[in-house]
Amino acid sequence: MPTMQSLVTYSDRGPDPWERKVAADRDPEPPRRGASVVAPLAGCLALAFIAAFVGFRGHVVRAVPSLAGLYAAAGMPVNLDGLDLRDVTSERSPGSGTDSGGLSLKASIVNPTRQSRDVPIMEIAVRDGAGKILGRTLAKPPVEKLGPGQSMPVVFRLAGAPDKASSVLVRFAEGAGGVGQLGLKGGAEP
Repeated sequence: MPTMQSLVTYSDRGPDPWERKVAADRDPEPPRRGASVVAPLAGCLALAFIAAFVGFRGHVVRAVPSLAGLYAAAGMPVNLDGLDLRDVTSERSPGSGTDSGGLSLKASIVNPTRQSRDVPIMEIAVRDGAGKILGRTLAKPPVEKLGPGQSMPVVFRLAGAPDKASSVLVRFAEGAGGVGQLGLKGGAEP
Protein backbone atom coordinates (compact mmCIF):
# COMPACT_ATOMS: atom_id res chain seq x y z
CA MET A 1 0.00 0.00 0.00
CA PRO A 2 1.28 3.36 -0.83
CA THR A 3 2.31 5.62 2.01
CA MET A 4 0.43 8.84 2.57
CA GLN A 5 2.26 11.98 2.54
CA SER A 6 1.16 14.90 4.55
CA LEU A 7 0.12 17.87 2.47
CA VAL A 8 0.34 20.29 5.35
CA THR A 9 3.50 20.58 7.25
CA TYR A 10 3.99 22.48 10.41
CA SER A 11 7.11 23.95 11.71
CA ASP A 12 8.10 25.13 15.07
CA ARG A 13 9.08 28.45 13.61
CA GLY A 14 6.60 31.32 13.99
CA PRO A 15 3.01 31.30 15.19
CA ASP A 16 0.70 28.41 14.58
CA PRO A 17 -1.10 28.76 11.22
CA TRP A 18 -4.42 28.05 12.90
CA GLU A 19 -3.86 30.85 15.37
CA ARG A 20 -3.20 33.22 12.48
CA LYS A 21 -6.40 32.03 10.78
CA VAL A 22 -8.44 32.51 13.93
CA ALA A 23 -6.92 35.97 14.51
CA ALA A 24 -7.76 37.01 10.95
CA ASP A 25 -11.36 35.85 11.31
CA ARG A 26 -12.05 38.12 14.26
CA ASP A 27 -14.46 40.99 13.67
CA PRO A 28 -12.78 44.37 13.45
CA GLU A 29 -13.41 46.82 16.25
CA PRO A 30 -16.50 48.94 15.62
CA PRO A 31 -15.78 52.56 14.65
CA ARG A 32 -15.83 55.07 17.46
CA ARG A 33 -19.12 56.95 17.72
CA GLY A 34 -17.49 60.35 18.07
CA ALA A 35 -15.83 60.13 14.66
CA SER A 36 -19.14 59.49 12.89
CA VAL A 37 -20.76 62.55 14.48
CA VAL A 38 -17.99 65.13 13.97
CA ALA A 39 -18.22 65.52 10.17
CA PRO A 40 -22.02 66.04 9.98
CA LEU A 41 -21.90 68.35 12.99
CA ALA A 42 -19.12 70.43 11.42
CA GLY A 43 -21.13 70.62 8.18
CA CYS A 44 -24.26 71.79 10.04
CA LEU A 45 -22.26 74.42 11.93
CA ALA A 46 -20.71 75.69 8.70
CA LEU A 47 -24.14 75.99 7.06
CA ALA A 48 -25.53 77.79 10.13
CA PHE A 49 -22.59 80.22 10.07
CA ILE A 50 -23.07 80.98 6.35
CA ALA A 51 -26.83 81.45 6.84
CA ALA A 52 -26.23 83.83 9.74
CA PHE A 53 -23.50 85.70 7.82
CA VAL A 54 -25.94 86.28 4.95
CA GLY A 55 -29.21 86.59 6.87
CA PHE A 56 -27.94 88.93 9.58
CA ARG A 57 -25.58 90.97 7.40
CA GLY A 58 -26.91 94.26 8.81
CA HIS A 59 -25.93 93.18 12.32
CA VAL A 60 -22.58 91.88 11.07
CA VAL A 61 -21.75 95.19 9.34
CA ARG A 62 -22.85 97.15 12.41
CA ALA A 63 -20.38 95.10 14.47
CA VAL A 64 -17.59 95.04 11.83
CA PRO A 65 -18.10 97.97 9.38
CA SER A 66 -15.15 96.95 7.21
CA LEU A 67 -17.15 93.91 6.01
CA ALA A 68 -19.57 96.17 4.10
CA GLY A 69 -17.21 96.11 1.10
CA LEU A 70 -17.14 92.30 1.13
CA TYR A 71 -20.94 92.14 1.07
CA ALA A 72 -21.09 94.74 -1.72
CA ALA A 73 -18.54 92.78 -3.77
CA ALA A 74 -20.70 89.67 -3.33
CA GLY A 75 -23.74 91.56 -4.68
CA MET A 76 -25.37 91.99 -1.26
CA PRO A 77 -24.85 95.64 -0.32
CA VAL A 78 -25.77 96.61 3.23
CA ASN A 79 -27.56 99.90 3.86
CA LEU A 80 -27.60 100.60 7.60
CA ASP A 81 -29.15 104.05 7.24
CA GLY A 82 -32.13 102.84 5.23
CA LEU A 83 -31.59 105.85 2.94
CA ASP A 84 -30.08 106.09 -0.52
CA LEU A 85 -28.13 108.86 -2.20
CA ARG A 86 -29.04 109.03 -5.88
CA ASP A 87 -28.28 111.19 -8.89
CA VAL A 88 -25.14 112.64 -7.30
CA THR A 89 -23.48 115.26 -9.51
CA SER A 90 -20.89 117.94 -8.90
CA GLU A 91 -20.04 121.07 -10.83
CA ARG A 92 -17.21 123.54 -10.44
CA SER A 93 -18.15 127.20 -10.34
CA PRO A 94 -15.54 129.61 -11.70
CA GLY A 95 -13.70 131.86 -9.31
CA SER A 96 -12.71 135.47 -9.71
CA GLY A 97 -9.45 137.13 -8.69
CA THR A 98 -7.92 135.29 -5.74
CA ASP A 99 -11.06 133.21 -5.20
CA SER A 100 -10.54 129.70 -6.61
CA GLY A 101 -14.27 129.23 -7.04
CA GLY A 102 -16.18 126.40 -5.53
CA LEU A 103 -18.02 123.19 -6.09
CA SER A 104 -21.73 122.58 -6.18
CA LEU A 105 -22.93 119.15 -5.20
CA LYS A 106 -26.44 118.00 -6.10
CA ALA A 107 -28.06 114.75 -4.98
CA SER A 108 -31.35 113.20 -4.00
CA ILE A 109 -31.85 111.59 -0.61
CA VAL A 110 -34.34 108.74 -1.01
CA ASN A 111 -36.09 106.65 1.64
CA PRO A 112 -36.91 103.34 -0.11
CA THR A 113 -38.21 101.74 3.10
CA ARG A 114 -41.72 101.60 4.55
CA GLN A 115 -40.74 103.51 7.69
CA SER A 116 -39.90 107.12 8.42
CA ARG A 117 -36.14 107.60 8.69
CA ASP A 118 -33.98 110.22 10.35
CA VAL A 119 -31.69 111.93 7.85
CA PRO A 120 -28.18 112.03 9.31
CA ILE A 121 -25.47 114.62 8.79
CA MET A 122 -23.78 114.39 5.39
CA GLU A 123 -20.01 114.00 4.99
CA ILE A 124 -18.55 115.50 1.83
CA ALA A 125 -14.98 114.74 0.77
CA VAL A 126 -13.13 116.36 -2.13
CA ARG A 127 -10.52 114.16 -3.84
CA ASP A 128 -7.81 114.70 -6.42
CA GLY A 129 -7.27 112.61 -9.57
CA ALA A 130 -5.38 109.92 -7.63
CA GLY A 131 -8.22 109.54 -5.11
CA LYS A 132 -6.37 111.33 -2.30
CA ILE A 133 -8.71 113.27 -0.04
CA LEU A 134 -7.92 116.98 -0.20
CA GLY A 135 -10.50 118.03 2.37
CA ARG A 136 -13.70 117.06 4.13
CA THR A 137 -16.66 118.85 5.57
CA LEU A 138 -19.90 117.97 7.29
CA ALA A 139 -23.23 119.46 6.24
CA LYS A 140 -26.69 119.30 7.70
CA PRO A 141 -29.38 118.20 5.23
CA PRO A 142 -32.42 120.48 4.82
CA VAL A 143 -34.78 117.95 6.44
CA GLU A 144 -34.46 115.87 9.59
CA LYS A 145 -36.84 113.05 8.59
CA LEU A 146 -38.03 111.43 5.39
CA GLY A 147 -41.30 109.54 5.25
CA PRO A 148 -41.72 106.16 3.59
CA GLY A 149 -40.94 106.35 -0.14
CA GLN A 150 -40.12 110.08 -0.01
CA SER A 151 -37.17 111.76 -1.66
CA MET A 152 -35.57 115.16 -1.13
CA PRO A 153 -33.24 116.97 -3.53
CA VAL A 154 -30.27 118.63 -1.85
CA VAL A 155 -27.66 121.10 -3.06
CA PHE A 156 -24.45 121.82 -1.19
CA ARG A 157 -22.01 124.55 -2.18
CA LEU A 158 -18.38 124.10 -1.21
CA ALA A 159 -16.60 127.43 -1.25
CA GLY A 160 -12.86 127.58 -1.86
CA ALA A 161 -12.49 124.04 -3.20
CA PRO A 162 -8.88 123.25 -4.22
CA ASP A 163 -8.02 123.55 -7.91
CA LYS A 164 -6.69 119.98 -7.87
CA ALA A 165 -10.13 118.66 -6.87
CA SER A 166 -11.46 116.25 -9.47
CA SER A 167 -14.15 114.29 -7.64
CA VAL A 168 -16.50 114.64 -4.71
CA LEU A 169 -17.58 111.83 -2.40
CA VAL A 170 -20.75 112.27 -0.35
CA ARG A 171 -22.15 109.91 2.26
CA PHE A 172 -24.07 109.84 5.51
CA ALA A 173 -21.65 110.56 8.36
CA GLU A 174 -21.34 107.95 11.09
CA GLY A 175 -21.97 109.28 14.57
CA ALA A 176 -21.70 112.91 13.51
CA GLY A 177 -22.69 115.11 16.41
CA GLY A 178 -23.26 118.30 14.43
CA VAL A 179 -22.18 120.36 11.48
CA GLY A 180 -18.51 121.09 11.35
CA GLN A 181 -15.70 121.92 9.03
CA LEU A 182 -12.99 119.34 8.44
CA GLY A 183 -10.45 120.85 6.08
CA LEU A 184 -12.33 122.68 3.36
CA LYS A 185 -12.21 126.44 3.41
CA GLY A 186 -15.68 127.84 3.84
CA GLY A 187 -17.49 124.61 4.74
CA ALA A 188 -20.69 123.50 3.10
CA GLU A 189 -23.72 125.66 2.76
CA PRO A 190 -27.06 123.87 2.33
